[in-house]
Amino acid sequence: MTYEKYASGTIKLKNTVGELIPFYPVTKESCITDVNTGDNISDAVYSIQNTVERLSNSGGIKVLYEDDDSAIETFINNQSNESMVVALEPDYWSYTVDTRLYDNTETNAKTSIPFDLYNVNDASIKVDWGDNTTSTFTSSDYSSNTTLNSSSSTSFIHTYENPGIYTVKISSSNFYKVKIYNNSNTTYGGSPLSYYRGTLIEINNPLPELNITDFQYFLSYCRKLTTLTEDLFKNNTQITSFENCFKYCSSLITIPENLFRYNINVTQFGNCFSYCSSLTSIPENLFKYNIAVTDFGACFKNCTSLTSIPENLFRYNTAVTTFTYCFESCTTLTSIPENLFRYNINVTQFGNCFWKCSALTSIPENLFKYNINAVYFGYCFNSCSSLGNFAIHIGSSLVTASHSFVTKKTGTTRTVYVPNNSTTKTTFNGVASSLGLTVIGE
Repeated sequence: MTYEKYASGTIKLKNTVGELIPFYPVTKESCITDVNTGDNISDAVYSIQNTVERLSNSGGIKVLYEDDDSAIETFINNQSNESMVVALEPDYWSYTVDTRLYDNTETNAKTSIPFDLYNVNDASIKVDWGDNTTSTFTSSDYSSNTTLNSSSSTSFIHTYENPGIYTVKISSSNFYKVKIYNNSNTTYGGSPLSYYRGTLIEINNPLPELNITDFQYFLSYCRKLTTLTEDLFKNNTQITSFENCFKYCSSLITIPENLFRYNINVTQFGNCFSYCSSLTSIPENLFKYNIAVTDFGACFKNCTSLTSIPENLFRYNTAVTTFTYCFESCTTLTSIPENLFRYNINVTQFGNCFWKCSALTSIPENLFKYNINAVYFGYCFNSCSSLGNFAIHIGSSLVTASHSFVTKKTGTTRTVYVPNNSTTKTTFNGVASSLGLTVIGE
């Protein structure tokens, strides 16, 4: 037998030839439900004798499910008529907090959770706070003033006896109904959201499957977060947006290479790692499987410790249309790989892409040679104060904006090669004198 996970905590059975069995899934609530109606067949147990006989004459049914470190196989014998239960542990998510970091006074002893139950039906969350205490939150207990963004709400806040480091474990049999609070506002002083963001230091295991496509701001402003688990989003292949997801995670030094390995439906990475000021490097295959992405705008903006960019970072992202502000204010970046945008032929926007990269000393000659649909280059290298001589080929004939492309610098030779008799040539000729450029048609 094999299984197909179709909702958090639920497994559909398949027979040996891979045909989906249309009833009797085993659930993590230790009961059997009807797939079509969702109704419980039994509160706890159900005789699966007839079901087994439908599937196999070999004497049993095997249910496979994944645990933390290994695949576990449960064999259910159908030779007796006894009622049986397949009991699986509920999904859970674990992370580590240091309450002392909330306001840097080392006196805070509070933290919170990132999940919300407002406007959710029939959902519950159990939280093990890591200090031998637990809390259970049920959606029916909460009204409109008990959301994570409410500064008047203390419902999700936990106070420890002593400030310190604790591992929090959140479990639920129906994570599929639970919400995350993805809001940019960080002014909710004393709100549950601020206590979570201010104390999180490490994520320990993958998120359970959530019925959410937009992870915008999910871990933003977690300024003390240092460590991410590599398969954090493995169970959430439905995600379409990671906009602002790690914005202002200013203690994050590295990114796991397979962080987005399973998120093949993502289209938006705008501002994803912006203001991650401790980030020193980017894994070359970070976006390898995100082939549907269209927006990398400001993705690494103000990553002020970033010293280099891997050449194949965007190799597989051929659908991208914008790189605006992508590396703006990466003030320790000294060079750009020549083939960085080699395969991004659908890009139209490069505005402000390397604006204020003050340590950048050169521009690769063929950096934009293959971006034949680009139309906007305004402020692309403006305020790159260490930039000297360069020659660069613009492959697009369609450029309509190149204002402030670079900051004029006396004593330098800077040549822009453009397609002859093109809009691009007219556009760059219009700014050549003010920017100290020589424009040559080819």
